[in-house]
Amino acid sequence: MGFAGFPMINRFKAEEPAEHLLFQAWLGKPLVIYTHHQFFSEGVQGVTSIARFLNDHVRPRWTDIGTMVAANYQVRATPAGAAVRVFSNRVTLALDRGLAGVGKPSPAAEPERAELDGAELALDQTASGLATRRLEPRARPAEIVLRPAHGARPHPLASVSVLSRVRRAATEVRDQGAPITVKIKGSARTRR
Repeated sequence: MGFAGFPMINRFKAEEPAEHLLFQAWLGKPLVIYTHHQFFSEGVQGVTSIARFLNDHVRPRWTDIGTMVAANYQVRATPAGAAVRVFSNRVTLALDRGLAGVGKPSPAAEPERAELDGAELALDQTASGLATRRLEPRARPAEIVLRPAHGARPHPLASVSVLSRVRRAATEVRDQGAPITVKIKGSARTRR
């Protein structure tokens, strides 16, 4: 929640031993595995072995990033209902115990408003973030959306430095040029 409510999810390198993923899964973290094109130079066997390992040891639910972000919350049962701590500005959850409150790990820098399935929720600023009125249990999943109270504003860190643009362009040239270099080297060997 450190950058204007933008959801943060860790990524894990495909090149690391697959056993490192077991601890992350035990903690309940989403497993987003990334790599670069060089990982596929010998084919897709590396990716299929990671998937097979996870299926055998973790039994994950394979899904898209949007579903992961929508499930980026914690729930604590209280006598008044579920107290929900959100780590994204849009979450979908079951309210089979009713809703006692919604909070963030740290209060937003600017006032926020919350909606439950499109209907405005009354909010009070508290030390733990945002609190809502009590809602009764419901059968269908609910969507909670948090937004800036005064509309979206650009974040003060939104400007990008020239150095970061140059670094990004160099990275693109490297990544896009590497397959061409490999192909040229390979064709030079076949001519000899």
